[in-house]
Amino acid sequence: MRVDGPEGDVAGARVCAARTGGAETCATSGADGRATVEIPPGTYTVRATPQAGQRLKEALVTTDLTEATTVVIPMLGRAT
Repeated sequence: MRVDGPEGDVAGARVCAARTGGAETCATSGADGRATVEIPPGTYTVRATPQAGQRLKEALVTTDLTEATTVVIPMLGRAT
C-alpha cells in the first residue's frame, strides 16, 4: 500500500486494513510512502492516519485486493 499526499509520498502514516467486521492489520509507511500489510485476498477497508503534526486528513478507501496487490491511499491536506 502506498500513502500519497498533496506533496508526494507520506512517511510515518499508520495504515490499517480490515474486512467488514474483522480485525485490523496495520503497518507504518516508510520514507517512500509504502506500507506492507500481509493479508489474504479479499475486499478491505483501508484507513491511513497521518503522523502527529502532519497537516493531513485521515483517509479511508475500500478496495478489492483479490487480484490487485497494491492500493494507493490519497490523503488530502488540511486547510490553514
